[in-house]
Amino acid sequence: MAGLEELRNLSATKMRLLKLLKEWKDLSEISCEIGLRKQSLIPHLKFLNTFGLIEKNGRHYRTTKVGELFLEKFSEFARFLNVIGSCGKFLSEHDISPIPANLLNRVGMLYGAKIYTKKNPYEFLPEWLDIVKNSGRIQGLSSVYHPAFPHLFLELSAERDVKLTLTEEVLRQKSLWDWSVDFSFMGW
Repeated sequence: MAGLEELRNLSATKMRLLKLLKEWKDLSEISCEIGLRKQSLIPHLKFLNTFGLIEKNGRHYRTTKVGELFLEKFSEFARFLNVIGSCGKFLSEHDISPIPANLLNRVGMLYGAKIYTKKNPYEFLPEWLDIVKNSGRIQGLSSVYHPAFPHLFLELSAERDVKLTLTEEVLRQKSLWDWSVDFSFMGW
C-alpha cells in the first residue's frame, strides 16, 4: 500500500510538526518554533498534507482531525513499545491472565514505570508507598491481599481518585477486609 511504509517510519521532525500545528501557523512561525529553515520544512509539510495529516489554507498550516488521531494512536503505540521494552521480561515471567482486558488494553499507562520486586510480596516497598502517597490519581491491580490495603486506600481516596482492581482470589478473602464497607451489592 503506497505510503504505508512512510507513515510507519515517520520522522521526528514530522511528529514535531503534527504536535506543533494544533493552531494555524505560517511557515515563518513554524520555522522559528521548530528551529529549521523554511526550505527544509517544505518537504515535510507536503508529505503530511499528502496523507491528510495537516491542511493548508493559503500560507498557513494546521493539523487535521485525522492528524490528531494519528498522533494520538502513534504516541499510544510508542508508549506501548516503551512498556514492552522496560517491563516485557517481568510481564512474560508472571501470569497476567487475571488482569481484565480493559486494563491490558491500556498497558501504555505503564509508560515510565519502574518495577520493584521483593521475595515477600506482602512487604511494602518504601519507594512504592512514597509513589502511591504522592500520586494525584491511583489506578491499581492487586493479586495479593495486604492487611494495610483497606485502611491505606480508604484514607487515600479521601484526597484523590482511587480505582483498584482485585483478583477473585483477593475478593474471596473478604473476611480479611476489616473496614465498614457494604459489600452486599456484590452478593456478599
